[in-house]
Amino acid sequence: MIRIVSGPIDSGKTTRMQRRYAACRPNTAAGFISPKIYAGDRFQCYQICCLADGRTAPLALLQEEYTGQFVPAFQFDRFIFAQAGFELGDSIIEDLMAAGFRGEIFIDEIGPLELSGRGFAATLTRVLRTGNDLTICVRESCLEEVLAKFDIKEYLVLG
Repeated sequence: MIRIVSGPIDSGKTTRMQRRYAACRPNTAAGFISPKIYAGDRFQCYQICCLADGRTAPLALLQEEYTGQFVPAFQFDRFIFAQAGFELGDSIIEDLMAAGFRGEIFIDEIGPLELSGRGFAATLTRVLRTGNDLTICVRESCLEEVLAKFDIKEYLVLG
């Protein structure tokens, strides 16, 4: 089953994914979320966070805030993306695949970056081929495009 946590920007999609993961039985779910990190009320960056063990890595920082905090992978829209974030996210999923994991996999967030073929596009494609249960986060404005690009036909949208 493919479940999609969807909603507008800043509607709590990542928090809803985290709650869904927390409700799973032990050792039946794994993956990562991409929470926003704030300094007080000010957005600081996005991180990748491994749901199983809490490992984190930077994922993206607003271009105007970037001053060499991490090794950049590329710029997309108004963000500088960190190589370390993609490496951690990919390794989490690759390790699950190598271990033959058959539980539910969580990937947060699939959006414009993946629609361009970057980010976690290849990782999502690999997971879709496994037949594992999958929960992904998709901004509602991208939902139809994501479904078409990744040929997702059977799914349940979780509001």
